[in-house]
Amino acid sequence: MNLQAISSSKNFWKGALYKFEDGKQEYKTWIKFDSSSISITEVSHNKTSPKNLPAIGHNKFYGSFKIEQGEFKGGIVSAVKTAYASPSMAYKDQQWMSYEVFQYEIDQNLNKLNGNDAKKYAKDITIVHQKKENPEYTKGFKDEWTVQSAKIKDGKEVDNKYITTDKISSWTTAQQKLQSLGFDGIFIDEYFGYSTGFSAVDIYDSFSFYEESNQNQVQLPTSGGGSLAGTNSSKGTSPSLNGVTGASTIIGQESSNKNEPPTVVDNDSKVVELTNLKLIQLTKQELIKLDWSSVKTSTFTAETYSQLDWSTVKVGAFSQESKKTLDWQKVKIGGADGASTEALSTTDLFQYNAANGKAVVDYKKTNFNQFKFGEFSETSYEAINWSKVNFKGITAETYS
Repeated sequence: MNLQAISSSKNFWKGALYKFEDGKQEYKTWIKFDSSSISITEVSHNKTSPKNLPAIGHNKFYGSFKIEQGEFKGGIVSAVKTAYASPSMAYKDQQWMSYEVFQYEIDQNLNKLNGNDAKKYAKDITIVHQKKENPEYTKGFKDEWTVQSAKIKDGKEVDNKYITTDKISSWTTAQQKLQSLGFDGIFIDEYFGYSTGFSAVDIYDSFSFYEESNQNQVQLPTSGGGSLAGTNSSKGTSPSLNGVTGASTIIGQESSNKNEPPTVVDNDSKVVELTNLKLIQLTKQELIKLDWSSVKTSTFTAETYSQLDWSTVKVGAFSQESKKTLDWQKVKIGGADGASTEALSTTDLFQYNAANGKAVVDYKKTNFNQFKFGEFSETSYEAINWSKVNFKGITAETYS
């Protein structure tokens, strides 16, 4: 595969689909981007054996990026997440890799949009590795999940060796681990990029790219970005970006970037882009100045909750809609690192205490008629023992 040829196509950097086929190899790749992230997805199928299933890779780079007239121009990377599925290996393998990196620059160069390049800038790498039965090779194998960490010295990965730090008993636990590492959306998928049981590729259902035919333009359902992360196995090999030759085409149309992040205005009337990654990258002074009533907590990821400086957050200033989508179990309140309790309403404190099991809520002494149930989040509703709630004095206004 000629990476330089793909990289030199402006249509590709506007989101066009790249296709390749030479009879034995089928290959598709595309990007999706906004000012805070770029992702690249690859679906690669070696058809030399009827047992081979497509390998799927998805890399997402977070940071600050420049876009001109719908075309990705490059920028600064501050975090990387990758996922990879190779069902044709000795085991039906999936792995998720989270890179904590020193900031580095990327441009219109595919050699930069992969996990191997991200290793050069890594401070820490955590892997969640999942193995499932492959009846062709490992019939009867029980699902296995492990958490591994890379050995990093002086900012460099050492000997490509990973140390197992934890064993996981189920996909539910693995999912929780992924979320704690900041994975969300398309990444949270037990059969990454496949329908249940690896019966069919369904990565295309998650994002969209554009394909252009000679007669008309067709918008296809598809997925956002990722580059094959690469994995080793005792049997079978997965297709790679490198060393493949054959006829290829770039097809696509220019598309406008419609997913620009929302903005909020701080107390000095400066416009600040509000994305999950941008929010956690703001300085303490910038966070203090934010108009928190404009923050949409529905966009918060596990990474937002874990890395946000909660001591600067005015939780009480969140809008009713934001309080309804807030995960109170992940909010930090009190102490040096938590949000101040001064601006919190009775409703806020009750939700926080109930969701986090803080002591035993004294339902008899709680005046529920002072609550704003319209602000209750899903986690609050699930945590409350409604049989102990005194509904006396509660009006329709209380529910609004």
